[in-house]
Amino acid sequence: MNAKQYLEQLEAFDSRIVNCAEHIEDLKLMATGGGSIRYDKDRVQTSLTDSKLERDVVNYVALEQKHKDLIEEYVKAKETIIAQINGLDQAAHIDVLYSVYVQGNSIIATSKKMGRSYKYTKIRHQEALKAFEEKYAPLKRL
Repeated sequence: MNAKQYLEQLEAFDSRIVNCAEHIEDLKLMATGGGSIRYDKDRVQTSLTDSKLERDVVNYVALEQKHKDLIEEYVKAKETIIAQINGLDQAAHIDVLYSVYVQGNSIIATSKKMGRSYKYTKIRHQEALKAFEEKYAPLKRL
């Protein structure tokens, strides 16, 4: 795994957390009766333990826990990556990697924030990735 792939794990964590939260909202809607009632058929519920509502609630609770676990993993990964970025020797490397991978800014936004040209920032970004990889190799999935 190269430095860019390693640092991009934060973005992947963020996407998983957002997707999980959206799924939770869908389950909540289903569990709270988001569907319509059919009056054209007589239905008799024979078992309370196998009800759709119960399954939906169980799925909702399990997914809520998964969401909390994902957030906890994300926080730990973010703390690790921030500490590693701050462990680099050059301030320009720290600034560019923090802006791009922790704050989620583009290289263009980072260059504006740093008051530098896009070309300068792009070169510092490449140098910073190389320095990160040299200092922390081998890089493994968080």
